[in-house]
Amino acid sequence: QWLEWLQFWVMDLIGQKILGHGHYHQDFQEALSRMAPRLDLYDLLAWEIRLREARRWMTHPLNARLLTESLLAPLHLPS
Repeated sequence: QWLEWLQFWVMDLIGQKILGHGHYHQDFQEALSRMAPRLDLYDLLAWEIRLREARRWMTHPLNARLLTESLLAPLHLPS
């Protein structure tokens, strides 16, 4: 569930950057509008692709912690 939530969050950030609003997390539009300008669109797109691929792997008997760390490690928010 967390992976789906995270993917939808990233998709909302992408929507915020491109369209000016997200689609999935309507209650968090203010947070999305503050975060989106600080993030690179191409990084978000690449992260969404990785999340989509990870959702396909979730049914595979991989180490869940390693999968989680590999998805979150590339995220570098500017200070």
